Amino acid sequence: MAEFLKKWDSKTREWDHRLSTLAGKRVIEYHKLFDYLILASRLSNIGTIEPKPGIPPTARHIEELIETARSQRVEFILQDVYHEKRSGQFVAEKIGAKYILLPHDIGAVPEAKDLVSLFEEIVRRLTQ
Repeated sequence: MAEFLKKWDSKTREWDHRLSTLAGKRVIEYHKLFDYLILASRLSNIGTIEPKPGIPPTARHIEELIETARSQRVEFILQDVYHEKRSGQFVAEKIGAKYILLPHDIGAVPEAKDLVSLFEEIVRRLTQ
């Protein structure tokens, strides 16, 4: 356990440093799934593609979100691998934002084999 905690502490400092370049950037997430990451990275969440958790977006909601995203200069659409991707890709294309597919759990993508590799993959995808 002590070895894991030492590694985790070291990696957390590294991830914080790598994510520091994202502070203040505006994002939209598909589903309220990455709030912890947005807060820890000091990103600014402008909205969600789902109007409410578990409710698919309507055309009207997407139109309003695109308008807001353009006026707020949203730079990233954060998408988990679980939910449908078409809406997030559409919004990203319409506003010229980077579409980032993030793993939401261990095993969600092949690179996320354990807790450390899950967070490493999230940070890698955000900062590449």
